[in-house]
Amino acid sequence: MSHRLTVPITALALALLLTGCGLMLPEPAETPRTYSLSWNPDDRPRAEDPIAGAVRIMPTQAQPGYTSTAMRYRRDDWELQRFAHHKWVEPPARMLTPALVTALEHDGPFEQVVHGSGVVSTPLRLHTELERLEHRFEDDDDPGRVLLTLRLQLLDGDAGRVVTTQRFHAEVPADTRDPVAGARAANLALAELLPQITDHLRESLESR
Repeated sequence: MSHRLTVPITALALALLLTGCGLMLPEPAETPRTYSLSWNPDDRPRAEDPIAGAVRIMPTQAQPGYTSTAMRYRRDDWELQRFAHHKWVEPPARMLTPALVTALEHDGPFEQVVHGSGVVSTPLRLHTELERLEHRFEDDDDPGRVLLTLRLQLLDGDAGRVVTTQRFHAEVPADTRDPVAGARAANLALAELLPQITDHLRESLESR
């Protein structure tokens, strides 16, 4: 009789175990919300005539900590954190390159702006590096501000020299304490930096 009970009891125990496991299954992970960085040239008039030939825009590099799609924030100076359910649609450096190309085509001092590989001879090469893009909070009630820092270097291959090296920085307050406001502030920071970059390049080329 003991043998006859073994199969039903085992089946019942297995059913209870599976039922219990079902009750403990984790909820589906929340789909991350994604954000982009871009620049619209429509609200800035076109610049003066070009004063230099073609320039090649090299892909923007990024400092460690800013190479992925993670949206970064800080509460202090030593720990760089990321938002769990919000991220950039691409790594920020990858989105900065086409924004920079658009700005220079619209408002830059060059006759032609070349991006990527190609047959066009371009003695001038523009290198950029993303040094910081983060949402900084000072306390638990602070909506924070977005910090964006870009480093730029323009090289003249024909002359064998550096035309200019410059660091550009913008800080834009966020409206509210959340990643959506941070993404909006990041785009405003980019819109603030790009005209500064084009103006600086023009001034550097005029004085060389």
